Amino acid sequence: MKRIVIIGGGISGLAAANHLTELSSEKNIPLEIKLFEATHHLGGVISTTQREGFIIEGGPDSFISEKPAALELCRRIGLEHEIIGTREEFRKSYVLRNGHLLPVPEGFYMMAPVRVKPFLESGIFSWPGKIRMAMEYFIPPRANGVDESVAGFIRRRFGAEALERVGQAMVAGVYSSDPEKLSLQATFPQFLEMEKKYGSVIRGLKIKQEMAASKASGPRYSLFLSLKNGMQSLINALVRRLPENIIELDSQVRSVVRDAGKGCWLISHERGAQMQADAVIFAVSTPKMSELLSPVDPELSAALQQIQYASVATLNLAYRSSFIQNPVEGFGFVVPACERRHIIGCTFSNMKFPGRAPEGFTLLRAFAGGALAGEMMDWNRAQIESTVKNELEKLLGIQGAPLFSVLDRHVQSMPQYHVGHLERVERIEEMTAKHDGLYLTGNAFRGIGIPDCVKHAEQIAERIMNHS
Repeated sequence: MKRIVIIGGGISGLAAANHLTELSSEKNIPLEIKLFEATHHLGGVISTTQREGFIIEGGPDSFISEKPAALELCRRIGLEHEIIGTREEFRKSYVLRNGHLLPVPEGFYMMAPVRVKPFLESGIFSWPGKIRMAMEYFIPPRANGVDESVAGFIRRRFGAEALERVGQAMVAGVYSSDPEKLSLQATFPQFLEMEKKYGSVIRGLKIKQEMAASKASGPRYSLFLSLKNGMQSLINALVRRLPENIIELDSQVRSVVRDAGKGCWLISHERGAQMQADAVIFAVSTPKMSELLSPVDPELSAALQQIQYASVATLNLAYRSSFIQNPVEGFGFVVPACERRHIIGCTFSNMKFPGRAPEGFTLLRAFAGGALAGEMMDWNRAQIESTVKNELEKLLGIQGAPLFSVLDRHVQSMPQYHVGHLERVERIEEMTAKHDGLYLTGNAFRGIGIPDCVKHAEQIAERIMNHS
């Protein structure tokens, strides 16, 4: 029997445990699996609560359908009928400019305008800015393949205004990062590929849209998907599928060492005797990995420390819809740093997904912190709530107090994919491969989204079983 220890009970650790269980049954290879989670909560940053008819997400509220791993997992574990898409009638988002929420022009994708008329009519950009962005068609691709920052790429192809007014805010909304440091290769490789293949991002997007339209047949999923009762349903379903006594909550791993004589790993944790394992999967943050692996491989430990993190906070606010004097119909808005606000964005949860608020009520989900506004994370709860509420009141004309608010802080939760990230990850993987039975997974390596985490964790599970 192969003994496997998983450290970390977030989506990566649970996905790895689930897939190991699936493969054990398929291949008829017995496994003894133990998952240690340092806290009393499974799911990591994924957390859903229900209150007074509201479905409140403390962490990610969705996953994307373009990357199939999470969707396929939901199907395998019996959640397919709970999958919901975004509300088609509200598929619009906004950008703050000079204190006003302006709709992102139809056909605008992250940083590139694809449809001409809506782009020209938009008030987000000045006319010089629009002309400079349109010139992207004629800017030759960069010759060398050296990684560059997302900011450098946007500025080079679309101009400084495209970065300042939209690009930076969109990047912050996804990665909570500074685009001047964010790796293009690691975060938006599709834009790099379009530049190389088509000579223009705009041209590439148009061609891909035409190809997708020609292949489309029957109903399709929306880009963003969620679950009827919130993302915690995914975590709960994974836990239900695992055999009993696999999970140890409130059990922090103290040390992990390699016993060369016995050819196994020795794991010490705070709630029991030392365990032996043939394989260890680390599914925690890289600082925690670095701490535990320092005695095993100081060089690997140092490499893991190079991946930095940012902290973010979400504040859910429930209002009577009649309190909002300037309602905006859409999924939400982002706030460019040049607007000098404290919030970096806000989702209109009940407009994005059905069933998030009772009839006649609105659920707002504001974001603060990130790489460019990390100082807010040091504020107390009252300061954060007061600042966020004041800014939302001014932007949306809110008159009246919320029914309630729910604040979630995610300290050092967002790995920063700085320029050269893929090279760093490759070095880490090379060093890890030197240790038999050692595996690292999580959102710090090959993608921060739920589908990325599921895919990477399941690949690790397959490698372990193929090594049997």
